[in-house]
Amino acid sequence: MAFCRECGTRIADNARFCYKCGLPTGIEDNPHQSTRKTVYEGNIHVCPRCGEPIKSFSAFCPACGHEFRDTGASNAVQSIVAKLEKCVSTNQKIECIRSFPIPNTKEDLFEFMLLASSNISTDIPQSLLDAWITKLDQCHKKAQLTLSDKDFKVIDEIYQEATQKISRITTAYNAKQAELAISKIFSAILRNAGFIIGLIVNIHALNIDRSGGNASMAVLAGLGILYFSGFSLFRENVRYSDILFGLISGCICLSLSNSFYNGSMHTLAGYGLFGMCSISFFVKIMNNN
Repeated sequence: MAFCRECGTRIADNARFCYKCGLPTGIEDNPHQSTRKTVYEGNIHVCPRCGEPIKSFSAFCPACGHEFRDTGASNAVQSIVAKLEKCVSTNQKIECIRSFPIPNTKEDLFEFMLLASSNISTDIPQSLLDAWITKLDQCHKKAQLTLSDKDFKVIDEIYQEATQKISRITTAYNAKQAELAISKIFSAILRNAGFIIGLIVNIHALNIDRSGGNASMAVLAGLGILYFSGFSLFRENVRYSDILFGLISGCICLSLSNSFYNGSMHTLAGYGLFGMCSISFFVKIMNNN
């Protein structure tokens, strides 16, 4: 209990002045004194007609029945859509999706989940599809941690539908990749049919040579076909698989040289093909650079 030194009036313990005579009590404000602050998070949405608080995704006011119109999309969806529209390349879009933070509010989570699931399709590159799938998983996990069971059930239904779509897309993509690989193999075989035919003719010549016949014409024909195919390696659109076919043919020629009575021609053909493949390989590297 404190009293004023001037007039003797009882004053509060934390008073800075006597409320009767105005004499300072000598108590100063404590700058380190902690005070409780009230911080408001988010916005309260109310009906424009009656002021009733409105729940998320409401189309009508529960109190007066007022219909809500011209309600815009969530801030999160508007933000990422605006950023994606400014992206020019696929890599920029991927970076934009990966760096975009998962929203916190229920409305934004729902809208973002719908946006991510709607962008999962076969019409976009695989790398961009993977970015959307990753963001979809992150949004689902955050909803599981932050939303109530009732709200999360809706998010989970969207996620499960998107997962089924992803499974179908992945199956179709794998089938397409397998079909493309088979097509490339057949294309390589057709482009290098000369090497294959030349080797078959040389194997036939080997059978003639072992049976005691004259295989010189078959050898000349087979090696001629191989040499002709070797010159095709110098075309402008040659591929590394074509060069590999030439190397394999050269190795087979060298191995056949030991099986013939006189295998000098096959030895010469083998080293000749090695030289053609080496030149073609270095020319292709120089052109790529």
